[in-house]
Amino acid sequence: MPEPQSAAALRACAAGLYHAEAACELLIATSWPHRADFRDRFIHAAVSISDGTTAMASIDWAAAITALAGAQLPCSGAERRLLRLAASLGDGIPVDLRDALASLDPLTELPYVSAAQIRCASQPPIAWMPGRSESPGRRGLIVSSITTKTGHAGLNRSATFSSLLIFGVSHTMP
Repeated sequence: MPEPQSAAALRACAAGLYHAEAACELLIATSWPHRADFRDRFIHAAVSISDGTTAMASIDWAAAITALAGAQLPCSGAERRLLRLAASLGDGIPVDLRDALASLDPLTELPYVSAAQIRCASQPPIAWMPGRSESPGRRGLIVSSITTKTGHAGLNRSATFSSLLIFGVSHTMP
């Protein structure tokens, strides 16, 4: 999915606040910023007051979660879980982790949640792309999403580092 037009503005507004950056990146990875019913109601655009030219955008997390809870934002279960996780990171809105993490796809959705968790822990952002990718700011450290023989999703940090299991999610192996 291509990035939404508001991605750069969302990143500019979140820059320097790890929890906000994590929430922003998690939201950008979903379909929410592409949806007019979300974008028009909950993403608020402005211009930076420091330079007068940088586009910035913020998210009204509380209003979005209120609308979600009130069935005003129809969505799939995965979309609901990812929005709740992003809102929890972005604005401290409580989320039931058992519900939010239980049904996420370990290969397509969970890597974004893992990257958000790492970002909140003050780590350099990880570029999640198919296969392996280098983590910016860390020379020689390779990070990729893996699925172990036992069916657990985790992060593979290259042959010189042990695998770091962020979330264990079992599924049937072929």
